[in-house]
Formats: sequence, structure tokens, C-alpha cells
Amino acid sequence: MSDPSYLALRVNPSEKEVKVLRGIPTMERNAGELISTKGSFSKDASVLVWVEMSLKDPDQEGELHRWFEEEHIDLLSKVPGWRRSRRYRLVDMDSHAPVNRFLGVHEFTTENGLDDSPEIQYARSTPWRAKVFLLLSSNTRRTLQPHYRFGAAPRDLLHLPSIEKVIDTHVPHDGYRLHYRLEGSVNGSSPVLIFCNGLNCDLHMWDAAIAPLKQRFPDFRFLRYDTRGYRSEGCDKPLNLSVVTQDIKALLDALLIPKVHALIGVSMGGLTTVAFASRYPDHLDRFVACDTHIVSGKANEAIWDTRVQFAKDHGMEALGKQSVERWFTPKSRDSPEWNKAISMVAAASAEGMESSVKVLHDYDETENMKSIRLPGLYVAGAEDGMCTGIMKESVATNATNAEFREIEGAGHLPMIENVVGFVDCVDGFLRA
Repeated sequence: MSDPSYLALRVNPSEKEVKVLRGIPTMERNAGELISTKGSFSKDASVLVWVEMSLKDPDQEGELHRWFEEEHIDLLSKVPGWRRSRRYRLVDMDSHAPVNRFLGVHEFTTENGLDDSPEIQYARSTPWRAKVFLLLSSNTRRTLQPHYRFGAAPRDLLHLPSIEKVIDTHVPHDGYRLHYRLEGSVNGSSPVLIFCNGLNCDLHMWDAAIAPLKQRFPDFRFLRYDTRGYRSEGCDKPLNLSVVTQDIKALLDALLIPKVHALIGVSMGGLTTVAFASRYPDHLDRFVACDTHIVSGKANEAIWDTRVQFAKDHGMEALGKQSVERWFTPKSRDSPEWNKAISMVAAASAEGMESSVKVLHDYDETENMKSIRLPGLYVAGAEDGMCTGIMKESVATNATNAEFREIEGAGHLPMIENVVGFVDCVDGFLRA
């Protein structure tokens, strides 16, 4: 705390800090030296019992410590819900000299025995405790519950100054910046829908679908992110399904989201969705996989390598114009959606694409698909060529607790080409 960078924060507070502190009538800063600890950190310990004591005679400090270490902490550890106890000697912030104040921080789960359990009653009624309390000049006890827990990535929509409650930023992950967008309900405990993109598509591929979904699910949060490979960042390592599913897990961890209501993905994102559901089933309630193949074709590697070379030779915009011919039905030619998809591919990284297609070279998720017990919905545009029939057969043969639905009037990207049909298709499944 004597480091110049920390001292600078105290001397030169931000405008926001000054504004916040004006609304706090009293504030005290203390530093503490750890005396002892018992137990270990636990994520479910959301209740803190904060006990501060001072002695009439500082020479009696040894007796206070003996009581804690030889009796009291052991008795507290037997109280239902106890997880950890830490003890500190408070010191002056500047000189670090002891100030005859001692702090105990005891961590418990929400469901605990602090009020009336036999264990807490006994811990508070021993003769030694009564003797020690006669030595105290002050004893303050507070029970605290967390107001907000900070994670690696911003997630607080409620206190954003803007009218539009949207967080659009990056979080460092695995050596690159993972771009994400969070919006929807400002309730930090509301359910989450997370969306996984197709190859050469960014998170804005879901724009048209998000708008009606937000209207139908006003109490949900909506999380999108740019798949690794849309930009060249993060592509300095071999990409495979393990890597891209770990990216989702890392994003959820950074946002302190233990479980999402549903993961929704399309194309390569649909494959990633199935892979995530099989590898991390405890982190979602259900999933929607759209227009994807569970097994790579024999010619996949050659096909993707040809497209990569085409992009190198002619540019990503040319590849985008080629791609939309496969993604959309003829009726959508030259539509705003058609042109937006071309622009999206044009903005993608050719180097990133070259890394990403390795995910699609040679894979077989059949056995993983069979192992999934979560509710699943497999969706395909009715006019997505061979993909539609292959998906339907694969679901009938290999899926458990899942169903297949077609969306009329759409090809490979039904959430763009037939937004109403797509939203209607997933609505009931998401509400179940």
C-alpha cells in the first residue's frame, strides 16, 4: 500500500469516486495484518460475520489470541454453514503501527446455524469466553451479505449511465481480447441466453433475432461474443472444439455466470453448442443447435482449404459474395440481410479464418451427442440443402431428450432470413 501507484489513487481520485464518496456519511480505512486463518475459500460462503474487538489493557493480547486459537475458532467451525475464519491485527494505514484493534472475519453459507443452532449457542456461552469479554473495551459485530461481486469482466447493467443498457467490451482471455456484448434485463440474477456465431460472422449476425427475443423475454439477459478467429487475435495456437468450448466457459466465468438458461449456435457455432453441451452440461439448462453437421464430411478439409485459398487470392469480400449464395435462398438476393452478411464476412480476418477452419477439418461428435441428457432443440432452415435432411436423420438416430424442427423460407441462417419463423420456433422451447 506504499506503492506510488496505490498512493496516486488516494491522492487523485476519479470523478466517479468523488461523487460516490460524497453520498457516504462516514468511511474508515483500515489495514490489517493476518494473525491466523482456518478453513478455505468457498464460493458458496456469501455471509460474513465481522467482529471487531479492542482491549482495555493491550498487554492482555496474548489471552485474547489463546482463547480464539485454542477454543473459539474450533467451536465456530462446528456451526452449520461455516467455511472459513480469518483474524487480523489492525494497524495504522500510514505507519503500520498496531492500534489495539482486532478483527475476525467468519464466512458462512446463506443457510447456516448462526441464529439458534446448539453449536453457536455453546460457542457463545463458555466460561473462557465470559472471562475474555471482561477484558474488552469494545466489541462490534456485524453480519454482512455481498452487494456486488466483481468479476474479470463488466456485467452490471443496472448502474450504467446510458439509457440503453448494453455492455459492449472485451475481456482478456488466453492471450487475446474476447469481445462480448451483454444486454437485456438489468437484474444481475436473471437468466441468460448466450449465442454462438457461424464462421466468418461476428456477434451482430444475431441483431435481427435479438430484438424480438428481448420483447418476448424481458426478464432475460442476452450475451453474444465474437468467436475466436473472426479476428486474427487468439489464433496463434491450433484451434479445435476443445479450445472454442473453453472460450465459452472462460467468458461465463469472467462474468460470474455459473449456468445459462440456453446456448444457441448456428453452423460452426451449432457444432460448438453441441460440443459445449456434452463437455460442460452443468453450465446450461438447454441448448439450440442450428444448421450444423455433427460429423465432418470426407471432403471437408479440401473444401475449406479451397475457400481459404480463395480468400487469400481474392479477398474476404469476394468470399462473402460467394458465401451468401450458399447461406440464403434466392428470394433474399440483394436484400439488406444479404448485403449485411457480405459486409460481415468482408470484415473478418483471413488469417483467423485459416485457423478457425481447422475446427471443421476432421471431427465426429456423434458419441458426445448421444451422451447429452439436457433438453435440446436442433433447427435447420428448410432450404439449407443437404444439411436439413442430414440433421433430421442424425437427431432421430443419436439424440436423447431432443427434437428437430425445420423453419420454412430459410436457408443456412434462419435467424437472419426468417426472423419471425426462427423466434417462433425457439420460443416455446425456451419457455419450457
